[in-house]
Amino acid sequence: LPVTYLQQMARIHDHVWLHGVTAYRTEVDLYTISLRVAGYTRHDLSVVGDPSGQDVILGRDLLNDLQVTLNGLAGVVEIVG
Repeated sequence: LPVTYLQQMARIHDHVWLHGVTAYRTEVDLYTISLRVAGYTRHDLSVVGDPSGQDVILGRDLLNDLQVTLNGLAGVVEIVG
């Protein structure tokens, strides 16, 4: 999640090492939040703040609880909780 949002709504829970796909690793802040997506609420979700981006990336641990339909031709993403 964008770290600017996290700094406004959450406190740092821990510091962890984040490993990228190229074996690059960096120390990041870990935040604990509650997140609501498509009527589904998940409490005590651990998230990492991204200081350089504005995108939100949903991980497999959250996506496994949701039904996500992608229609690339129409540019539509449907999420059902």
